[in-house]
Amino acid sequence: MMRRSLLVCAVLAVLSAATVHAATAEGFNQDLNVVWRTVEGQSLRADFYWPATGCPCRGIVEMHGGGFVTGTRLWNTDEATRLAQNGFYVMNTDYRLTGDYQPALDDAIAAVGYLQHRPGIDRTHIGAHGSSAGAVLTTMLCVLGTGVQVDAGVAWSGGVDGALVTDDSMPLALVTSQDDPTVDPYYSFEDYQAYQTAGRPTDLMVRPGDGHGLDFKDDPAVWGETINWLTKYLMPAA
Repeated sequence: MMRRSLLVCAVLAVLSAATVHAATAEGFNQDLNVVWRTVEGQSLRADFYWPATGCPCRGIVEMHGGGFVTGTRLWNTDEATRLAQNGFYVMNTDYRLTGDYQPALDDAIAAVGYLQHRPGIDRTHIGAHGSSAGAVLTTMLCVLGTGVQVDAGVAWSGGVDGALVTDDSMPLALVTSQDDPTVDPYYSFEDYQAYQTAGRPTDLMVRPGDGHGLDFKDDPAVWGETINWLTKYLMPAA
């Protein structure tokens, strides 16, 4: 009996460590390590952060970088919590890493649908934010726009070659640096021009130096652009 009790306690301890539900920290709630999708034998996990008060809240899918071959949502925890502190309900998610963007994009689209059905979400206003490969996914979601029910996004060091921007594409702000050594700033310029040509809302911020992706996380100007853009299009004034 003692052995069985110890086993039960051990199992409960593992489950407790694996998932933390609705714990309050620094003025926001969190629900961590949630398995939200199982695909091709792989379980995808996400961490959720949302304001302690004031919900239903506008949602944001947060996506990490890594060139579609490496990376984890934990890289973007600071960005996700900062967005929650600014009034958003954030799903900071992993996605499949196959070296190909398509499975990752499928997971990103699925994440939008999953977030829409979380308690406390205003499902009519969902945005995206990502760095590097996550910025590529953000750009793709915004280009697809109404087709995947995404309303706005901010991409840090992404860009899509030959993006087909249409009337259904949703507002996209792009952030890059003059000398980004990882993703050529050309792609952000190209997407910006495609948006302008299509007459869709867009903005382009070019920072000095060679910053890339999460290098911008301590840049007040980039954060100002990010919060202002998402607030403008996800939290419009009544």
